[in-house]
Amino acid sequence: MGPVTDHAPGSGHTDIARNKLLRTVAIALVLVFPFLKVLYTTGDSEIAGEVVRLHGPSGWAAVILDNVLSYPALFLTLFVLISGSASVLSTAATVSRRVLGRSDEAPAPSAAVTVLLVLTAPVLGSLWALVLFGPLWAIATGSATLIFRMPSDAQRVRYALAARRGSPAPRVHERLSAVGKALLHVLALVVLPLVVLYVIFDGRAWETARLCNVESVGEGTHPAVIIEIERGSNGISTGWRVGTKDIVSGTGCVEHDDHIRKALWD
Repeated sequence: MGPVTDHAPGSGHTDIARNKLLRTVAIALVLVFPFLKVLYTTGDSEIAGEVVRLHGPSGWAAVILDNVLSYPALFLTLFVLISGSASVLSTAATVSRRVLGRSDEAPAPSAAVTVLLVLTAPVLGSLWALVLFGPLWAIATGSATLIFRMPSDAQRVRYALAARRGSPAPRVHERLSAVGKALLHVLALVVLPLVVLYVIFDGRAWETARLCNVESVGEGTHPAVIIEIERGSNGISTGWRVGTKDIVSGTGCVEHDDHIRKALWD
């Protein structure tokens, strides 16, 4: 084990600022990638802007969620980042108050409870991934979450043990802290951008693609592939007709392959 020391003065504020920056980068990528995906899929900025406007705020939130739940690598990356966002500082503060004699605090958790808390996020991620993507991605999500959280969870276990013994809260272990920071940087600044780029340029539609009957002046009723924007009682009330600049409605819709254009690397 490496040395256990206090942080240098001001390092706590630096860490907080760095974590805020990384969270901002991650949030920006999540909010922006659907628009870039629409832009690549349609190949036209005017149509992309119209699609975004027609989706509206609530529709846009649904697009983001649908894409997160459709791409296992994106789900894994975001789940791991979200699961690791909780800080051990709250645990340390609880321990410190308890050691100082605050009688109104609850007893320190047992070792079994602490281990259960540590395993909650990996198990939850595995179950979600199992339902959405199957057993292989369930194993990958659980393992990645466990590895990513290991430095902070190790600190949490040390705090819990100190609280059970009535000892002062232990200082932050430098090596564990450094490993946690490195994992956070790699995940937020390398892995997430690469996954987002794959999602943007893989050629799949941002929403459900369907083959519908479309009625237009001069062509009458004919089949066309439509990307759903808003669904109505009889089909798609609003959608983009693939390969055109037309916003149309369709009836009698059936499922269609959602690969609308070639991926950028094909």
